[in-house]
Amino acid sequence: MNDVLIIIVTYNRLNLLKRCLNNCNYQSFKSRDIIVIDNNSTDGTFDFLENNGINNIKLNENLGSAMGWNQGLKYALNKNYKYVWLMDDDGYPERTSLQNLLNNFDYQYSCISSLVVCEDDKNKLVFSMPIINRKKFKLNLHKFKKVNFVKQYSKNNLYEFAHLFNGSLIRLNTVKKIGNINNKYFMYGDELDYYFRLSKVGRVVTCVNSLHLHPNVENRKCSKFWIYYYLKNSIIINKKYRNLYFIRSSLIIFLCLYRVLLRNGFRDFFKILFFNKYKFYNAIFNGFIEKIGNELK
Repeated sequence: MNDVLIIIVTYNRLNLLKRCLNNCNYQSFKSRDIIVIDNNSTDGTFDFLENNGINNIKLNENLGSAMGWNQGLKYALNKNYKYVWLMDDDGYPERTSLQNLLNNFDYQYSCISSLVVCEDDKNKLVFSMPIINRKKFKLNLHKFKKVNFVKQYSKNNLYEFAHLFNGSLIRLNTVKKIGNINNKYFMYGDELDYYFRLSKVGRVVTCVNSLHLHPNVENRKCSKFWIYYYLKNSIIINKKYRNLYFIRSSLIIFLCLYRVLLRNGFRDFFKILFFNKYKFYNAIFNGFIEKIGNELK
């Protein structure tokens, strides 16, 4: 058995999954296996995986990315791998990404992740990073999306923050300490919850010389699932892990509406605000009462 298990969670994105698998297979670090967790895709994903002899677990229904990660980690624990490398199906690693992560992994880290950059512009981040000053204080209201700024604030190619599940390398011993990913989040929020849990037992960092390429999401429309679960789960996580959670949650609500206005247009914005489209107000209420689960069908 190899040292690293690459876990990919997928749902109805077969072409993107093929690209991700291809780049995982050509990693310079060879001691690794791959498993794909298929959230009951209907686009031929299962047939493709079976016909090509790719190890996979097919769920009987779409139980969300959180359940996918949960099942992947459970499999890795049962097989006694040393590391897991977690990634969604829409991104893909550079050839040396895994090797660079392993070269920089140290006992003090609970997780080390690749830097997630736009596939068409490697100097642009897909997800903005909080600016961290020399005293390691996260200035969360000031974020940047340029790679050179991240490198400027990095030390020894490492930055003191990470976006999980886009090339995140975690020791299985750490998973044994903190437990599995909470599958009740369903989607959007499971990664941030696990970030805080990982942070309690070690440093969670980004390796800036390990790149994970990803489509640009700036103009991607906000789906009803994103609006509901992002809003609800962000409020839950603020209440669970952060101080001034009411102020932070109010900002999340405002930013969610602002993003909908920019990406979906005024019509969706108006319906959400005045007609509770996508159960917008239900998401806020369920967030404040910490109702974790899959309510939106």
